[in-house]
Amino acid sequence: QYPNCTFERIVPRGYVEKTSWVRPKTMDKEYKFKLDTFQDKAVECIQKNESVLVAAHTSAGKTAVATLP
Repeated sequence: QYPNCTFERIVPRGYVEKTSWVRPKTMDKEYKFKLDTFQDKAVECIQKNESVLVAAHTSAGKTAVATLP
């Protein structure tokens, strides 16, 4: 959808992903707009209690991710 966007996931050697995790039906914070793909993936990492780094140009929507509780 966004040809100039890259999503890359890097995990430590030996990391075992929690396969039993199910995304909650409601988010910790609701927005008045639909999240972009990069925002949605970042929020999912946060909900899984994983670390996330978001790098994007000015006004891309990084603050939406940063304001999660």
